[in-house]
Amino acid sequence: AAERRRKLEAYAKKYPIVGELLGDLDDWEAKGRTNTNVASDPPSRAGTKPSSRTHSYAEALPPLSEGLQRADSEMSHLSGGASPRSMSKTTRGFIQEMARVTAAENPPGDIEELFARILGDPSKNETIGWIVRVKAMKAVRVICSDMAVGEADFRSFLSSLTGAILLQLTDRRSQVCKLACLEMEVIVDKRRDQFLPFAGTIMTPLLKLTKVTVKVIAEAAAKLCQRIVQYVPDRENQILGVLEAAVKDKARFVRKQGFTLISSMLDAHHNLHTLRMEGSGGKKDSEENKKKTITTKTEG
Repeated sequence: AAERRRKLEAYAKKYPIVGELLGDLDDWEAKGRTNTNVASDPPSRAGTKPSSRTHSYAEALPPLSEGLQRADSEMSHLSGGASPRSMSKTTRGFIQEMARVTAAENPPGDIEELFARILGDPSKNETIGWIVRVKAMKAVRVICSDMAVGEADFRSFLSSLTGAILLQLTDRRSQVCKLACLEMEVIVDKRRDQFLPFAGTIMTPLLKLTKVTVKVIAEAAAKLCQRIVQYVPDRENQILGVLEAAVKDKARFVRKQGFTLISSMLDAHHNLHTLRMEGSGGKKDSEENKKKTITTKTEG
């Protein structure tokens, strides 16, 4: 325990926000709070105005390994109701399965265990107050955005936190979901190619969120999906596979979002092809053909 604490304090020196989280966790555990929400931090309904204590904190991400294909397939057939509460229920099994598989594949280290304890265990209902969890999501973003953290460490870090992070992305409190999505957008922008193994797993439940009746949640989920499609190169068709399932979903809002994102992928592919053509002389050839056309019209 002493060695583990020493390692965490070393992280805190590099990332001060980790030190804040250590203090928050110590306070919570000292008071023996094991309920879903601490007494001083009552739950807010999705779409309600957040407390003035809320900060611009949020979240990180998970991966899509072969062991998760079954859970991912099952999730694609879940439609659920239209409220954030029912959405949370339909995603729980998916999140629990991912957490189980990734924990077996990537046992959490000291820092990952700290975040998992704060963000919550998908197999249980007990979590620290949501404001502290939002702060933890900011810390995840800070670490993942630090390019001094190598690709292998980045992927290992997110893999260990798969279930816990998805709990934040699918939280029925609108501000928790929104801030989590904002933090994820930063990570996607920073890591791009390195984020591909996580793209499918993140987008699967997010696409389901686009059908909920709370506008803040639906828009935040849709925006993060758009960012993933825009910035992450889908070399293994992981993203396309998720979108193919989305356009077959029972919920029309999910189908609509799926078609919108596929259209964005086609536009991005077209733009990339155009840039490559211009870089290889296509633009020059195009300009010469244009001059010939103008000359012909003038002569005529």
